Amino acid sequence: MNGASLLRQTATLIERGWCCGAEARDGAGAAVEAADPAAVSWSLLGALVLVSDRPDASLTALRDALWGISGVITDSSLDDWNDRVGRTQTDTLDMLARAGASLQRHPAPSVWPE
Repeated sequence: MNGASLLRQTATLIERGWCCGAEARDGAGAAVEAADPAAVSWSLLGALVLVSDRPDASLTALRDALWGISGVITDSSLDDWNDRVGRTQTDTLDMLARAGASLQRHPAPSVWPE
């Protein structure tokens, strides 16, 4: 899995269900861990956590996905961005699509400063 794939898989989770105020929520709306089998919706951070924990994910893929996200949002906190008043599932999906395009146009550096 690469960064673009990680962003697409994150978007797939968000398409199934999006939430704010918690990493994930169950069918009753209660906050649960992102990996909880009862989860039916995820925040941006919760979806990234869940996807990046898959066996085929790597730290490099997560780093690249975050690089793409940083190309389209200026918030230093994904939770703050996700939970901003008025934010919607559609906003989140649009941002993830733009992050994928940003990553394609401006790939993450292969070498990072120490």
